[in-house]
Amino acid sequence: MSSLCCDPDTDAEAATELALDLAAAAGGAGLGGKAGVTLSFGVAALGDHDATAAELMARADVELYRAKRTRDSVWADGRRRHAQRAVA
Repeated sequence: MSSLCCDPDTDAEAATELALDLAAAAGGAGLGGKAGVTLSFGVAALGDHDATAAELMARADVELYRAKRTRDSVWADGRRRHAQRAVA
């Protein structure tokens, strides 16, 4: 199952932090890795090089599939991201 979240008021770094927080919270709740459940997040933000929404969605899709290949991960800007801070 895949889901999409769009927020025009959130930049790439904030969206990445949100994805990292969600991954950490789900892992802390025992969801990640149990019973075949994996949590993968691909993050893309609208940039000057995106002429259409379809181009933005294509970049988000690339990031998501990178994350799915490495399982239980967050990918943004072509690299795997790791939490910088603990979730309260």
